[in-house]
Amino acid sequence: MENINITNYLCDFGNVVVGGSKKKSFRLTNVGKIPINFNFDKKMLGQAGIDIEPDKAVKIGPNSSQLFTVVYTTRKNSKYGRVKYQIPIDIKNGPTYTIDFVANLTIPELSMSNDNLDFERVAVNTRKIVKIRLENLREVNCEWWFYNPAPASASTGNEKKKEVENFSVFPLSGMLLPGQRSTIDVMFIPNSDKPFS
Repeated sequence: MENINITNYLCDFGNVVVGGSKKKSFRLTNVGKIPINFNFDKKMLGQAGIDIEPDKAVKIGPNSSQLFTVVYTTRKNSKYGRVKYQIPIDIKNGPTYTIDFVANLTIPELSMSNDNLDFERVAVNTRKIVKIRLENLREVNCEWWFYNPAPASASTGNEKKKEVENFSVFPLSGMLLPGQRSTIDVMFIPNSDKPFS
């Protein structure tokens, strides 16, 4: 005779960044009058990317409980969206309970109001500022920073360096909460033989 599944419990990891991991804890309590012995299906846990500690067979006495720590680790090639893993708790000589491990797989994503900046005409010895709006479109925090790549070669190093020095970005970094917007200033100063004052 097959074991009867009594009920399903839920362990929700919430939003998990693809390629990352998240930890949760839960406690199982024996509300019966006799000790219970049970374990988790390690093969199913491994396939789901879930690690539970303690991972060996557990014995819980009457009116006692056991704390479990669960780590869910995602793969870098995981698809975005809602995932659900049903892991049975096999109780020796007893019914079966199931824990539903669920998560929403996502990535940080930043949207910019402009892909290309056009400063149009800028007079020498003047400066011009263009504003860019940044928006976090995802469900997790998005940390960003302004990055200037190193010159491609030594022969073009000085030229590249001068181009970079013509631009100034403020702020240089930041973090946006889900759905939050922010504005950054990009300033352009044309080349001039005279120092800018």
